[in-house]
Amino acid sequence: MADSVAVLITRIKAQLDLDAETEQEVLAELRTHLHESLGAARRDGLDEAQALAQVAARFGVEDVGLELHQTH
Repeated sequence: MADSVAVLITRIKAQLDLDAETEQEVLAELRTHLHESLGAARRDGLDEAQALAQVAARFGVEDVGLELHQTH
């Protein structure tokens, strides 16, 4: 599951344009939420790939980095 979270974090980080400190804080918080969400999806019976797809869609991984950049 850690590798799955790393994939999502990498995709989000690629969209960020924040100062280093803010970026690290934001990514740490996101990492926690992603781990929790992936764990919940796995407990609901999804396999790793399904859980990753569900969490990426729910978090809007493709858009979250841009939204965070605009917010911070």
